[in-house]
Amino acid sequence: MGFFAKLLFFHISHLLKLGSKKPLETSDLLQLPKKEECKKLTKRFNRQYLLAQKKKKGLIWSLNRTFGKAFWPGLIPALLSTTFTLLTPLFLMKILEVIEGTSDDYLKKGMPYVFSFLITVFVQGITNSKVNLISETTSYRIRSVLISAIFQKSLKINRKTLDLSKLKLDKEKGNDKEKEKEKEKEKIESSNDEGKIKRKSERKADKAKKTEKETAKEKEKEKENAEATLGQIVNLMSTDIDKIQFAMKFFLSMIGMIIQIIVSLILLVNYLGWAAVIGLGVLLLNFPMNFFCLNKWFGLHTSIMTKADLRIKRVNEFLQAIKLIKLYAWEKIFKKKVVSIREEELTYVKSLMMWRIVFLMIWICLPLFVTIATYFSYVALGNKLTPVKVFTSLSLFDILRIPLTLVPELMSLVVSGKVSVIRIENFLSFEEIDQESQELQKTRIVDDQKSKEKKITIKLKNASFSWNKTEEELESSSSKTNNNANPNLDNGTDSSNDQTSRMTSGSEALDGEEKGQNNTSNTLSDITLEILPHHLTIIVGPVGSGKSSLLSAILGEIPKTKGKMQVKGTIAYSSQESWIRNSTLRKNILWQNEYNVRRYNKIKNICGLEHDLEMLPAGDLTEIGEKGVNLSGGQKARVSLARAVYSDRDILLLDDPLSAIDVHVGKHIFHKCIKGELLQNKTIVLVTHQLQYLPFADQLIIIDSGKVIAKGTYHELKNQDFDFTKYLTSQSKNNQKKKKKNMKKNIKNNNNKNKNKNKKKNIKNKNIKKNKDGDDNKMKDNGGDEKTISKEKNDMLWVNLNENEKYFQEEIKVITQNETASKSNHTSQNKGKLINFEEREIGKVKMDHYKFYIKAAGKYIALFGFLVIVLSMLMGTAINFWLAIWTDGTIIKNKSNEYYITWYFIFGIISVIVTFIQGYCSAVGSVNASRNIHNNLFDRISTSPMKFFEITPIGRMLNRFNKDIACVDTELNDGLFSVVASTLIVFGILITIAIVTPIFLLPTIAIVYLYYKIINYFRQTSREIKRLQSIARSPVFSNFSETLNGLQTIRAFNNQEWMVRENEGIVNRLIEIEHSKILTECWLEIRLQFCGAIVIFFASLFALLARNTISAALAALSIQRAMSVIFLSNWMVQEIADLERKMNSIERIRDYTELAKEAPYKIPKSKPPKAWPKRGKIEFQNLKMKYRPELEPVLKNISLTIEPTEKIGVIGRTGSGKSSLMMCLFRIVEYYKGKILIDGVDIAKMGLYDLRSKLGIIPQDPILFEGTIRSNLDPYSDSESHRDLGKRKSDLELWEALHCAQLKKKVQSLKGQLDFQITEGGDNFSVGEKQLFCLARAVLKNAQILILDEATANVDSKTDNIIQQTIRTKFKMCTVITIAHRLNTVMDSDKILALENGKVKEFDKPKKLLKNPKGLLYRLVEETGNENSQYLRNIAFGAIKI
Repeated sequence: MGFFAKLLFFHISHLLKLGSKKPLETSDLLQLPKKEECKKLTKRFNRQYLLAQKKKKGLIWSLNRTFGKAFWPGLIPALLSTTFTLLTPLFLMKILEVIEGTSDDYLKKGMPYVFSFLITVFVQGITNSKVNLISETTSYRIRSVLISAIFQKSLKINRKTLDLSKLKLDKEKGNDKEKEKEKEKEKIESSNDEGKIKRKSERKADKAKKTEKETAKEKEKEKENAEATLGQIVNLMSTDIDKIQFAMKFFLSMIGMIIQIIVSLILLVNYLGWAAVIGLGVLLLNFPMNFFCLNKWFGLHTSIMTKADLRIKRVNEFLQAIKLIKLYAWEKIFKKKVVSIREEELTYVKSLMMWRIVFLMIWICLPLFVTIATYFSYVALGNKLTPVKVFTSLSLFDILRIPLTLVPELMSLVVSGKVSVIRIENFLSFEEIDQESQELQKTRIVDDQKSKEKKITIKLKNASFSWNKTEEELESSSSKTNNNANPNLDNGTDSSNDQTSRMTSGSEALDGEEKGQNNTSNTLSDITLEILPHHLTIIVGPVGSGKSSLLSAILGEIPKTKGKMQVKGTIAYSSQESWIRNSTLRKNILWQNEYNVRRYNKIKNICGLEHDLEMLPAGDLTEIGEKGVNLSGGQKARVSLARAVYSDRDILLLDDPLSAIDVHVGKHIFHKCIKGELLQNKTIVLVTHQLQYLPFADQLIIIDSGKVIAKGTYHELKNQDFDFTKYLTSQSKNNQKKKKKNMKKNIKNNNNKNKNKNKKKNIKNKNIKKNKDGDDNKMKDNGGDEKTISKEKNDMLWVNLNENEKYFQEEIKVITQNETASKSNHTSQNKGKLINFEEREIGKVKMDHYKFYIKAAGKYIALFGFLVIVLSMLMGTAINFWLAIWTDGTIIKNKSNEYYITWYFIFGIISVIVTFIQGYCSAVGSVNASRNIHNNLFDRISTSPMKFFEITPIGRMLNRFNKDIACVDTELNDGLFSVVASTLIVFGILITIAIVTPIFLLPTIAIVYLYYKIINYFRQTSREIKRLQSIARSPVFSNFSETLNGLQTIRAFNNQEWMVRENEGIVNRLIEIEHSKILTECWLEIRLQFCGAIVIFFASLFALLARNTISAALAALSIQRAMSVIFLSNWMVQEIADLERKMNSIERIRDYTELAKEAPYKIPKSKPPKAWPKRGKIEFQNLKMKYRPELEPVLKNISLTIEPTEKIGVIGRTGSGKSSLMMCLFRIVEYYKGKILIDGVDIAKMGLYDLRSKLGIIPQDPILFEGTIRSNLDPYSDSESHRDLGKRKSDLELWEALHCAQLKKKVQSLKGQLDFQITEGGDNFSVGEKQLFCLARAVLKNAQILILDEATANVDSKTDNIIQQTIRTKFKMCTVITIAHRLNTVMDSDKILALENGKVKEFDKPKKLLKNPKGLLYRLVEETGNENSQYLRNIAFGAIKI
């Protein structure tokens, strides 16, 4: 392609041609040049950012060093464009002089200027396109590197430092302002002693006031500062980077316009003399007000961004916990919270728009007052106004007015960009995690068999760790970060303020951390331990003891405050809350590793996944949704474990992977995987609550209150008479005695078959009875010595698991991979597809979308605004005609200059007033639309069925609430106004020219047709590119959110670099689309400029030819208005195309406002009585349910009756339908056949709120929300609605609920007690404690029916026992349904419901079911081993009361 072809952008014509024939796909777009790829750009930026940190420079300096060489040469075409723009008034002046002259060869004299007009305008278009190309290219380069920098920084940032850093920055800003005020006072008052005395007294008063207000403001400040989580980072990556990108797009143009203003003023002074100087004086008077407005904009932009951060955070919290919120029927409560923040945000948005109106009014009035002052002064000085003088100067004023109108807008963009740069710069300066700890993972173990020296894989000596740091420590560490950490941006990856709070995700927070008693309290204290290679180390301890925190410390997540830590070898990590990516199950296991069929199949087997894969629609090629939404808790744990095992790392840190797994599966995994052949040469650290596995450990570490209280082998600790029960179980002394006393009774209750089978066990139990009697005597004599009892309890922990391995092997089918399976991979993958591709509309934007927006803004406001725009356009035309009449002097005769000036002023004032009204209507309509559309979007998403959330990534939804709503807030209304205004003005100009020179109508038809063809040709491509761009943005946020959820896992595997490369690929796809978008816009600009040049050419030509038939004033008016077409037509076409792109946000939002809804939230006609349900009787009648129409039924003809106050235990293997049954009860998933009756009322006929609000649940995955303990227990406590006042719980009720959950003492010890601030996700509490808070919620609700959905799967036996005891006492008269992994929690139930393949396998009393050797309960009990099976039977037969 030749030089001129590239100069005129003919090389992209094929893309536009393709876009006019079919909807474009990503593969159709122009390929991104290698030099523009994110990886290469980021590498360049990181080098400069490192240098900036050393030189103590800022982010702008780094960006300038990186891209300045390519950016600043753009000033050359910008200056050329300005020069060509300034030449056009000179050509106008020469043409008018020829028209006014008397020479007969006017064509010979005038035509060179006409052609010069044509060439100048066309060349100006080429230079403008070059400026835009350079600016746009630089802007997307900046977008690329900043997204990458934020992504990388997020992978390394320290959450605790983040909050303190924000507080520190805010304080510094406040201190700076106070210092400035004091300096000003000193300057004014330093001249006399009285001033000094006054100053001192004022300082004392200020300090007193500050002391009074400090306490009240401190909490509010801390709350605001803690908001730097996912919402803030999403805003940094979208809105803030967008603002920086916009500022860069127009920066060169703004410089050119400023030069244009200066030169125009010089020309005016030269042309009109002192009169122009007076006009310039009027111009200068307006600058102070302009700067004041800009300062206001700066503050309002900051406030809007802060509120938007908080709103996005609340929406994200809502989406993350949507299932729990639906179960609790809390949708309306969360909506009120989000809407409340939204209203505050819109208040700032409206204020911003009002100040924008004031700002625009100044700049609209400015040309009017300058013109009046100039012409009045010119006449007053004795000069005569002629058409040449007026319209030449008027063209200069137009050249002046356009930049004067745009420069404020561009300056506001620069101001907004500066705010965003500061926000990103602050974020990049926050302290990072301990890099020294991360480096420890890079050393692999060298297995030197010749060396007899004892090797240590993990060693801690007197090490203490704490999440909290003082501000002094923060200042020190922040300086280190600024100097050392940021250079490593290229190696870092994905973490976020929000997600670094999840670095403890699932970890068991400690009292010191949770209570917030002391900022310097240690999470772990004086830890000394050694973990040897190829050993299994088991860490145990009660809830909140610090087990998971110890793993986090080993991973380098918790800052080390003292001591030494050494880690040798690469690490694999399986977190307590499994991190599952939105990908196929196979890819979740492989992650970045290569696929080895034999190894992969073996790991599937030992991790107990083969049976589950049979149940998935496409096996291991089934797509898994975000956070593993289509997997059970046990399946997620096994996938996470399989990932750790497959990675082939030296050290495996396993954080309670067996908790959510059925007993028989857990047994298989422990012996075949953890203690299996594949991991025999690995170092394994296992956190568990499964005490039966303790004897198999090479080392036990007992931890409590953040300290190691015992360590050694199981037998060593047992020989030392270590009391395991004190730390690992919660049975009281009396309960232990009762168990031993009732052991013998239970044996007599067994059937004959069980007697024969358990004969040996009975003998053993009799011996225990004898020992017990002796123990009782010892206790009496020794005042309660319980060492013997503890020793016997420890003996019972030993379980012979190998004996019953055959049961599991019979039920798990081994799947071998063969060629046939490989061939069917593609088909299977399609079958297992879960997440749908994001849909986009095709073709032109439907009129319905415009109607949707206008309706949201208000029909009458929109109509009135349109009429005002028409009036404004007419007033502008009238002003120009009035100038022509004034300078002509023959249309209205015998009138003084004062007469013309007066009416000119009146027309101008009317125009200003009309513009103000139009701006006000625009602001009101925009805020109305923003409010209604946002609330409608939130309403529809919150009422969507769970299926929608399972197949839709959270990032995709957040993109609607973030970028799309931001477009509706600030861009869309302006776009609509600009399209209407520019179109009316352009047609008004064409009509004006045609009135003056009717012959102009001939080329006008061709010109309008040419405009239409160009616009239509461009729009088809531009529209689809914008749609592709919107879709390409969602994966950026989805990947970011997903990465943050697995932050600790990513850092543990040291896979940051791999995640960075993946993110760079996603960014490249986004930038590739922007690259094509920029080139198509440059193509358009040149062609529009050519059309504008043709308009000027014909207007000038016809005015010259009509010299003898029209006055010079009208000819001047025609040409001068034609000159305006260049800018206005470009503006019109760009705005039309841009409006379609902006309307894409409405398309995307509308898609979500038309989602399928759940059943009605409330149905007044079917509202049950207030006291319903009184009894708690539940009837399932022929119930059938499937999750999606295309899938097989999950529940098949379930029929059973649960009597009032019965306690029902639900058991069954993974996938049997246990949780599905509960989902039907809450109507989270609607059943398609059958009935569920509660106290005789069909639940399908009532509103969802009336149903869910009357049922209690303790969920499997406990969730706490950011806020106070009070609001987490009783969300109505934050509501200001009078309707909710009656629903609020008193403090007495809250404390009673906490007492029942055994959390009262803990909460009383916290700062603020019920008002103690819980962090996002409840990360300052352990999983067990969060589960107890859920128990407190259930107690507070006091529902007649309570469901425990595997609620004790992730807690230790102590927490489990607390929950069980509370249920047995507090809910004694309620109907309780328990889904459990641990059989001991349901063995004392009134009945056991056993499900298998979605059918009722058995349903009866447990002691009756245990008499059936072929029954499911019988088999599950036997699989637990001899000791445990007997223990479970004793519970079932009442021999042991728990």
